Amino acid sequence: MAHIDITRPHQVPLDKARAAIMAMASAMHDRFGIESVWHGTTLQFEREGIQGHIALNPDSVHVQAQLGLFFAAFKPMIEQDIQKKLEHYFG
Repeated sequence: MAHIDITRPHQVPLDKARAAIMAMASAMHDRFGIESVWHGTTLQFEREGIQGHIALNPDSVHVQAQLGLFFAAFKPMIEQDIQKKLEHYFG
């Protein structure tokens, strides 16, 4: 099992940051069929072979994911995609 752990500082107001994370979750659902649900300020997501969360903090966004055997082969590509989306939404 491969792990992803990315923390991105931000200065985005929390309501806009939450909307950005929701947009990321929508893209994950459309691309990979990943389901997600909010628990407070943390968005938990999963599908077969992928599970994790995106924690929204006042000054950072923290993404953690566990990739099953199939998705572990794509870890570099998945990490790069997450970094691009975080850069897009959080500068």
